[in-house]
Amino acid sequence: MKKSIIIIAGLLFACYIPSYSQLSPGQILERFFSKYRYNSREAVDFIFSKNPVFSGEAAQQAQHVKDKLAQAVPVLGKYYGREPITKQQIGSSLVLYSYLIQYERQPIRFTFKFYKPDREWFLLSFAFDDDLSDELEEAAKLPQLLLMENRKKN
Repeated sequence: MKKSIIIIAGLLFACYIPSYSQLSPGQILERFFSKYRYNSREAVDFIFSKNPVFSGEAAQQAQHVKDKLAQAVPVLGKYYGREPITKQQIGSSLVLYSYLIQYERQPIRFTFKFYKPDREWFLLSFAFDDDLSDELEEAAKLPQLLLMENRKKN
């Protein structure tokens, strides 16, 4: 009797645990960042793990990104966390998330693209860069340019 109750309880519990493929991109990213805090390679492996085309050239590209990130992390200093920069979406099946990753010496940006061709989300691409200073300066110029444009019109 006890065995059957345990088995039934286990089956019911298993039904409520969402699989990776049923997770939203936001939930996948939460899992990624919880792993990233401790191990960048493990986090990158995780996020690419359910990509249906993750073989051959795609696997080599992921390995390249993982290696470059592993080289950069020690130079950046202590990891402090992340801040969302933007979320952009095209339709209901393609979404981009961008995050500012806070390190002791300088920030970097992570860009994730997720795709859902049918029912399951998977990572389409992942990239990181440190070109934030140039973009910040360009963004600072934009309000000034708009102000000058409005003055010309009046």
